[in-house]
Amino acid sequence: WKWAGDRACKLADTMKAEDLVLCAVAFAAAERRDFRVLFLLAEEAVAKAAGFEVEEAVQMLEAYAALNVRNEHLFEALTKRLLTEEQPIAGEV
Repeated sequence: WKWAGDRACKLADTMKAEDLVLCAVAFAAAERRDFRVLFLLAEEAVAKAAGFEVEEAVQMLEAYAALNVRNEHLFEALTKRLLTEEQPIAGEV
């Protein structure tokens, strides 16, 4: 996992939203709370929040929640992204 963390840190700035999510989900599945990696992933996710699909934002937030890692900037950016998604009005199809 050290190698994976080192690679994630090195490549984080080139990752797309999908890549950031996959990396965070992998660390969560392995129950690895590597704060260096999670901090860098979060910083990149904040910068690229507008490019996240709804499902990607949810998965990223779930990964951090599963690891019990708080990152207010990440939560604010991805929550804002989710709230900007057009929601159907009740009764519309």
